[in-house]
Amino acid sequence: MIQKAIAAVAAVVVLGMVGGVVAAQQPSNLPAEAREALDKMGSLVGGKWVGDFKDPKNAPVVEMKYEWNAERTQIRSSGTIAGAAVEARIGWDPGAKKLYYVDFHGPAQVYYGHYSVVGEQFVLDFKSIVGSAGTYRAKGAVPRGDSYESMLQAEKDGKYADLHEIRLKRVK
Repeated sequence: MIQKAIAAVAAVVVLGMVGGVVAAQQPSNLPAEAREALDKMGSLVGGKWVGDFKDPKNAPVVEMKYEWNAERTQIRSSGTIAGAAVEARIGWDPGAKKLYYVDFHGPAQVYYGHYSVVGEQFVLDFKSIVGSAGTYRAKGAVPRGDSYESMLQAEKDGKYADLHEIRLKRVK
């Protein structure tokens, strides 16, 4: 349970880091609100994000890398969380008018949700759509420089409770 929660948090953190990188090429097929939200998420692009927490072998529990797609309309993350390969996508959902989040934790666990980006804050509400059931929320602030912090919460009985903090540092 904790390993899955850490994996979900890492994915959220990885996908939930919001910043201020402005796209060099701004596609005209996205509305301004989509471009702004994606540009904030683009602060994750570049280098590798490594978690503060270590496993028993002293290896980081979370290691993630982010990159733009060719059109700069989607961000792909890939890496490992608690030793498992993970891959996620963040892009614009025109129906919800929010960023979507799809996260694969190996072949048996998939998460899906939406980011709300308001000023310098983001909230990711997501749930398991394949594998062990669960509903989660990650809250964080726009990363400053090479540091990112957020809180992962799990829903139980209609309320969210803190699971653990996520702290990542960018290694270039």
